[in-house]
Amino acid sequence: MKIRKLSAILLAGTLMAFPAVMPAAMAESSQTESTESIVDESGNLKIEGTTVIGLTEQGKKAKEIVIPNGVESFDNEFNFDECTNLENVYIPDETIFSFYIFGGCKSLKNINVSENNTHFYSVDGVLFYKTYPKMVQYPSGRTDETYSIPDGIEHIGTSAFCCDNLKSIIIPDSVIGFGDKDGQYAFECPNLTDIYYTGTEEQWNRIAGVHNDKNEFDCGIPETATIHYNYIEYTDETTGVKVSSDGGVVEDGAKLSVKVVSDKTDTTRSTFEISFVKDGKEVEPTGAVTVKIPVPEAFKDKTIYAYRVETDGKYTDMNAKVENGLVIFETNHFSEYVLTTEKPADTDSETSSDTSTAESTDSETSTDSNSSGGATSPETGVAGLSMTLGIVALAGAAVVVSKKKR
Repeated sequence: MKIRKLSAILLAGTLMAFPAVMPAAMAESSQTESTESIVDESGNLKIEGTTVIGLTEQGKKAKEIVIPNGVESFDNEFNFDECTNLENVYIPDETIFSFYIFGGCKSLKNINVSENNTHFYSVDGVLFYKTYPKMVQYPSGRTDETYSIPDGIEHIGTSAFCCDNLKSIIIPDSVIGFGDKDGQYAFECPNLTDIYYTGTEEQWNRIAGVHNDKNEFDCGIPETATIHYNYIEYTDETTGVKVSSDGGVVEDGAKLSVKVVSDKTDTTRSTFEISFVKDGKEVEPTGAVTVKIPVPEAFKDKTIYAYRVETDGKYTDMNAKVENGLVIFETNHFSEYVLTTEKPADTDSETSSDTSTAESTDSETSTDSNSSGGATSPETGVAGLSMTLGIVALAGAAVVVSKKKR
C-alpha cells in the first residue's frame, strides 16, 4: 500500500512538471523548422520539363530558393510575388526570365547568378544583362541607403529600383536612358533625396529617358530629390580609400593622397593621413566631400569610431556609418583620420552632438543585438513553474515516506 501511494505521488509530480515543458519544446522545434533558411529545391518549384510553372506552399514561405540546373525558363504568368520572405535566390546556367519576376519580393537581398549563365550576371547580388549594358534589378529588401551604379552601364531598366531604404544613388555619365520605350518608371524609391550624376546638367537633361507617345517622361525620381551634377569620385588604389564630391569642390588637377601612418600590429586603431595635392602643395576642398575607408580586417564585426585629429590634438567625432564594408563620413577639410574600436576621451562632434557609433556589419548579415535583460519568456516561465511544482511534490513524497518509516 505504501508503495502504491508513493508511486501515485511521484506520477502526479511528473505530470505536473511535463505538460508545460512538452508544448514549449514542440513550439521550439516547430519554430526551427519554419525559419529554415535553405529549403530543399525539389519541394519549392513546380516544374514541367525545363519550365517553372509555379510554387509549392513550402516554396512561398522560403527564405532561400535554389533553381535546379536544367531549368531554362519560367512560365509567362509566373513570378515570385507571393514569396514575401524570400531573401536569396540562385539562378543556374541557362535560365532566362522577365525583369519583373522578382518585383514583389520586398525581402529580397541578393539575386545570385551562375557565372556560366549566358543571359544575366550579378554584382554583389544586383542583377544585370550580360548581352547588353543594362541594369535589371536592385533587390528591394536591402537596407543600404546608398548605391553606386557601375560605370559602363547604359540603361536602367523599368522598375530596376523599388526600394524604400535608398536615399541616394550615384549614376555614371555612361547611362543614356531610363525605363523602356513606354516611359515607365526606373525608380520607385519614395525616400530618395539625392542623385549624384557624374555628367553635366546638360547631359542629364538630354538623357532624361526615352519619351513616350505623349512626349513626356517620368523616370520616377521624386521631385524633392536634389540632382548633383559633375559628381567626381577619387580613389587611392593602394588603400582603397575613396573621396567624392560635387563638381568644383576640389580644384581641377588635384590628386588624392592617402598615407597609412598607424602601427600595422595595432588591432584597435588605424590612422590615415588624407589630403588633396596639386603642384606639390596640399589643397583644401571648398565644400563638403564624402570619405569612404574600407573596414580593416581586424575591425570587422566590431563597433567602429571615426575621428579627425585636430591641430590641438583633440578628436572630432565624424559620426560615421558603415555600409558595404566601408566606413563613410563627410568632412570639409583634411587631416589625420583615426578608425578605432575604442572611443577616445577628448572628443568633439563634427556635425551634431550625436556621437552614435557605426556597427561594422553589412545589412544583408546584421543581427538583432537586443537582449532580454534576463527576462523570462512566457513558455519558459510556465515550464519553470511546473518543474518547481513537480519538485515540491516529489519532496512532499519523500517526507511522507520518512514519517511512515518512523
